[in-house]
Amino acid sequence: MLLSVILPVYNEHTTLGLVLANVSHALPTVPKEVIVVEDCSIDGTREWLERNIPQGVKSGSGFELDADGNLVPQSSSTAASVIIRSVYHE
Repeated sequence: MLLSVILPVYNEHTTLGLVLANVSHALPTVPKEVIVVEDCSIDGTREWLERNIPQGVKSGSGFELDADGNLVPQSSSTAASVIIRSVYHE
């Protein structure tokens, strides 16, 4: 079973990283796919996503934020995989 979570975002530059990290750690034994749908933000959200998920997909067993607020994939032998995908509205 794969849990798909869809996160529509608009102007979430200051909160998106923390939300993604928290979602990645919820239900640690369940594989997750998090789809972030960026809806023409004007506060830097799109740029943050492009910087943190440059290929449109990032995976790990969870994610943390570094000191600069960027996503860092974690690896664990006990946690299920987490895939984050970004989708951009024009």
